[in-house]
Amino acid sequence: MNRLFLLLCAVVLGPGRALADASAAGYLGADLAKLDATGPSAQAPSLLPTLLNVVFSLAFVVGLVYLAYWALLKWRNRQGAPAGGERVGLIKVLEKHYIDGRHAVAAVELGDEIVFLGLGQDVQVLSRVSDPEAVERLRQAAPLPQALMGFKEQFARVGLKMKRDEWGQAKQAMRTQAEELKTQMERMKSRRGDKP
Repeated sequence: MNRLFLLLCAVVLGPGRALADASAAGYLGADLAKLDATGPSAQAPSLLPTLLNVVFSLAFVVGLVYLAYWALLKWRNRQGAPAGGERVGLIKVLEKHYIDGRHAVAAVELGDEIVFLGLGQDVQVLSRVSDPEAVERLRQAAPLPQALMGFKEQFARVGLKMKRDEWGQAKQAMRTQAEELKTQMERMKSRRGDKP
């Protein structure tokens, strides 16, 4: 307990006064004097090694990012995904919509026509569109695959979905408020009708 008191005195009152109190106390005074005389000399690290360490660490992290980007591009090219949304070859899947776990409908561009396919255990041709104007309209209506969309397009798509959801929620809230107002009006009319 006495040691703890001396240590607190050293912290609060400062080392000079604490040493005087410690030497008066008898024990621990010599130990505190040694600490004061040979105290740790904390020197700040020099600027050049610290700066070099930061620069090399940053270069290493940036190099890892570029390496990951390069590996992703190589993997995507092996998968056959076009770079930057350009057309590759004669066959292009415009859109695919899953009906359930095993069945889907796909719009596939084959040369100058668009073929609608029913996908399941067997592939069935549902329809063909070969009119150039209709083909161009369908091409324009087809969404970009999410993997090929830029940040701006994906952000706009999410924003549009959120706006639709908010609009639907606002319409539902207005309907419920209108129904509540209607019931309150009916209650007020019935109360007026009861009173002569």
